[in-house]
Amino acid sequence: MDIERRLKPFVKKAFPILSAFHKYRREYKLLHRDVEYREALGFYFNGSPAMEQGVFEPDETQVFHKIIEKFDLLVNIGANAGYYVCKALDA
Repeated sequence: MDIERRLKPFVKKAFPILSAFHKYRREYKLLHRDVEYREALGFYFNGSPAMEQGVFEPDETQVFHKIIEKFDLLVNIGANAGYYVCKALDA
């Protein structure tokens, strides 16, 4: 039996539940941010804790900040949480 055909009913049932969970988690996180964190970044960021704390990929972030100062335009292609786009706001 085709695995895709067997899994499709489970995915159809699980998707609304997962969507509701993600929406709840996103809204809960936004409601329970501390003010100091928002003031430090200037915006709320909904990513991994390392991204939120500014310790995600420290070497890459340092290189990014050096490079981004030379440009006026940033094209964001296929970003996950948009970490570097948000970091560009600091530049």
